[in-house]
Amino acid sequence: MDVLIVDDEKAIAEIVAQMVKSFGCTTQIETSYDEAVLAINAKPFDVGVFDLMLGVRTGYDLVRICREMHPLMHFVAISGVITSHEALECRRSGFDCLLRKPASVEDVYNVFKCLKECKNCWSKVSVY
Repeated sequence: MDVLIVDDEKAIAEIVAQMVKSFGCTTQIETSYDEAVLAINAKPFDVGVFDLMLGVRTGYDLVRICREMHPLMHFVAISGVITSHEALECRRSGFDCLLRKPASVEDVYNVFKCLKECKNCWSKVSVY
């Protein structure tokens, strides 16, 4: 799988990328909404892992525009603060599942395993 990781904290994006690469995926890191949109316009990805807070714009904004451009792409939200409101908004926005920072290798593995096996991860994986 080809994975786009978007987090305004580059160190966190690099940690997530290392985990994802250990599962045999290729990764690209972007640190802003604008960079992510350019990346998605440049090439297709199988999965997007988006931080919910990206400065002025949000991961919610990013997933909405990406869903329109690539309806078969999978999307994972990642955030340090997760409430029931965030979880509901993630689902409404088009995310397939939600990871809590800091995510463990096992959590990330379970999410990617689910993404490979099914399209609707909310039924199997919601918040790790």
